[in-house]
Amino acid sequence: MQPEFKLHQDIKAGDEARALLESKLLKECFAKLKQTYLDQLLNTDVTQTAFRDKCWMAARVVDVVQDHLVTVVNNGAVAKSDLAKLAQEAERKKRFGII
Repeated sequence: MQPEFKLHQDIKAGDEARALLESKLLKECFAKLKQTYLDQLLNTDVTQTAFRDKCWMAARVVDVVQDHLVTVVNNGAVAKSDLAKLAQEAERKKRFGII
């Protein structure tokens, strides 16, 4: 388990990432960005290989950013669980006079 301070940081980051992922505006921005890149990709001609590759990579980056936010949310959930275990362990030690 991580030190308590790091756990609190992860929980806060997870909560912020969850708020972002639930934001209607951010969802619309991600969707619009991805659709713009895919539209540009579909509107290229056969000679524009480099531009097509850039459009594909840009569309993928939108997914990568979303995936990273999901990872931060999941890390926050794990940190909450770890912090609860630490608190439970500290309470148990206190109860039995170990501390």
